[in-house]
Amino acid sequence: MLGVTSSHPRQPPTISSRPQECLPVYVYFHGGGWTSGDKSALTKYCANQAAGGIVVVNVNYRKPPRFYMGHVLEDANAALAWVRSNIEDYGGDPESVVLGGGSAGGQIAALADGGNNPAQLAGYYSLQPALAADHLRGLVQHCSVVDFSVFFQSGSGRRPSASQTEWLDGRFPPVFRSVPASEVYRRLHAFVRKVAGPTTNI
Repeated sequence: MLGVTSSHPRQPPTISSRPQECLPVYVYFHGGGWTSGDKSALTKYCANQAAGGIVVVNVNYRKPPRFYMGHVLEDANAALAWVRSNIEDYGGDPESVVLGGGSAGGQIAALADGGNNPAQLAGYYSLQPALAADHLRGLVQHCSVVDFSVFFQSGSGRRPSASQTEWLDGRFPPVFRSVPASEVYRRLHAFVRKVAGPTTNI
């Protein structure tokens, strides 16, 4: 379901073997219009990000039409639970996490992040957030869909829960938005390091 790319070799889960410097963690969800795509296509992208001094977790998830958005967010939340329990073994800091994705993946990342901020969003999808809100330090959006309100009839009373703009408020961490460009990679490294670390174990 997920892959990890880190500049630190994996260590046994003992306090003495973990590196003193914990690197920020970047959890990435691939795009594909919610119905296609796979994390394998992002292996080089994730390796490039890890080379910038972060630990990258590359996530797969179940897809429509067989599955629904609730299933997708369950998988995203499960990935964050794995990060919380295991990422220190890869040199990452589970309290300094940035979520991100491209296209549909960016929308998934935003909703996963949003579920840790306004509690009603987590409740809408019956999620128990795997990470504390203050451990989510940033959000990366590569060419992502942010507003589905145009698909909902005005005054219908139905809340467009798929739109991150419905939930974006002061409780959200900083957001990095981009369109395709080679300069994005350098700036992304700087953004993740700025908002998420590194920190030092005491």
